[in-house]
Amino acid sequence: MSARTANPSSVGAQTIRGIIADADEELRRVALELTDVFAAEISRSVVQRASARGEIGTAPVPLLVCSVPVVLLRHELLLADEPSDQRIVEIVDVAGLPLIIDAARA
Repeated sequence: MSARTANPSSVGAQTIRGIIADADEELRRVALELTDVFAAEISRSVVQRASARGEIGTAPVPLLVCSVPVVLLRHELLLADEPSDQRIVEIVDVAGLPLIIDAARA
């Protein structure tokens, strides 16, 4: 059985790492910019909905703060193994939420 059929989820991360390793500087820059845009869109949407539901304050949350959980997850996917459920909970509960809640109160 090939590695691809044995564990398809790990092949995805390995493939991305291989592409990045072989990419030239321009391709890496573009990939980073695209993932930054994606992280910003997701993060901003989640924070706006949480604010509308009254789960966090109404002060504007800086984009950098909104993006922290997604950027940390990207780091885990690209530079470490597939993140465990526990690691995802840590990223959200320990790093992301405290920053976002504090910024939304300002």
